[in-house]
Amino acid sequence: MAGRRFTSQEIDAALEAWQAGVSIADVCRRHGVSEATLYRWRSTRCDAPPPPAGPAASEARELRRVRSELVVTAAACDALRLVVGELLDPQQRERAARLIEAHFRMSARRARSVVGLPPRKAGT
Repeated sequence: MAGRRFTSQEIDAALEAWQAGVSIADVCRRHGVSEATLYRWRSTRCDAPPPPAGPAASEARELRRVRSELVVTAAACDALRLVVGELLDPQQRERAARLIEAHFRMSARRARSVVGLPPRKAGT
């Protein structure tokens, strides 16, 4: 069974996205092609330079790594909030907020938010 034929504009769009720094996996997914096809297109079009390398590529990799860590950290934070909310009574949460505030040099408002307590009313 023959595969789909891509127009010259579709090929150019995929190569331009790759050249702009989009990862090869994302380009392949968005345009519905395999990595091998994308590499073949690049090799047959002499006007398409290779994808970026050096500092720009390493910065892009680092950005992807940091974003991935952020997602994992946010999930862990949400899980801890759930556990604290379920296992600690309000008095224990107050104590935990004070401990977090002192240990991490965090504002009282932020520390209370971390353990699932509402902000204090003004003057209390």
